[in-house]
Amino acid sequence: MDMCILDSNDYSEPGCFVFDDSYLTLKITGKRIELNTIRSLFCKHFETRIQNQRLFVFGSFVNFLSFVDYQNLSGLIERTFLKRLESLLQVDFNSMVLPNSGSISLSKPLIMGVINATDDSFYADSRILDEKTLEKRVSSMLENGADIIDIGGESSRPGAKPIDDQVEISRIVPFIKKIREFSKVPISVDTYRLSTAKIAIDSGADIINDISALRFDREMASFAGVNDIPVILMHMKGRPRTMQKNPYYSDVISEIKDFFSERIDFACKKGIKRKKIILDPGIGFGKRVVDNLQILKKIDLFHSLRLPLLLGTSRKSFIGEVLDQKDPMERLAGTMGTTALGVLKGVHIFRVHDVKENRSIADLVFNIKRS
Repeated sequence: MDMCILDSNDYSEPGCFVFDDSYLTLKITGKRIELNTIRSLFCKHFETRIQNQRLFVFGSFVNFLSFVDYQNLSGLIERTFLKRLESLLQVDFNSMVLPNSGSISLSKPLIMGVINATDDSFYADSRILDEKTLEKRVSSMLENGADIIDIGGESSRPGAKPIDDQVEISRIVPFIKKIREFSKVPISVDTYRLSTAKIAIDSGADIINDISALRFDREMASFAGVNDIPVILMHMKGRPRTMQKNPYYSDVISEIKDFFSERIDFACKKGIKRKKIILDPGIGFGKRVVDNLQILKKIDLFHSLRLPLLLGTSRKSFIGEVLDQKDPMERLAGTMGTTALGVLKGVHIFRVHDVKENRSIADLVFNIKRS
């Protein structure tokens, strides 16, 4: 029995296309008796049609994901068939090879611990200014289950002013080198500058976490492509200094998806492999509270791009707005709630300040989900 998934243009080539969430079609070829049995399974939830020994099942990407996750298929269909359907709906790869730290697996939720080598990041407890404190904090994160360490040298909080690249390098690079003295943990460098990224990678970093999605430094993409460096492409409207001045979206989800599609195409044309791209919808970056809530509610729609998703909500102001918590110190429970939701919706990586608590909630929800 042959299975494939078509997009709205009837184009099917695994790993080389982006699904249209509104017009996803499953095409199954096989014997008519098999097709009738399978059709009975789908027809209650999807529009179906049999034509020329082919069964066509029509629905949205999220409908298919929900079908795979929640249907009791025991006795109705072979598990191998279900597994094949599930694999067609997942990202195009199960792991990502890194330049300095082996690889990361996408088979379970990953926790990315935040290290801010700054004196002005919005959450004071994330600020690390000396190597002794760094070693203690990173060691604690690793003991508590961190899979990746993310290091940034410039605050990207709303209203933050940019710094000189040499200042950024002087903050980040010693920390990367220090971590490499005692750990092979994957390290991502939070920068949009090529000059910083180059020396960070040479010093032992593995991933470029670019809040501009390769827009602010046009040479960043070519560097990542030539050197096979994984990149995180984040959506942001404007720049940190001005991004929260009256942002507006007619449809925040479709606008971010269009942005991602353009950025993915740009990255691939510059030599970055699809299997080296991670997407971050940019919670709090040029977004109103209602926009952030819509992204969380519908984040599974971004699975139609078939790339790993990263979620960064940790202690952010929208949680404070919703829960009336002005102090970021109060927002741990809210952060954990978004992590739990993200796991249920298939998010792959969670960028957090509090590794232990978010590791626990992610593992619990993940095991409930797959039980």
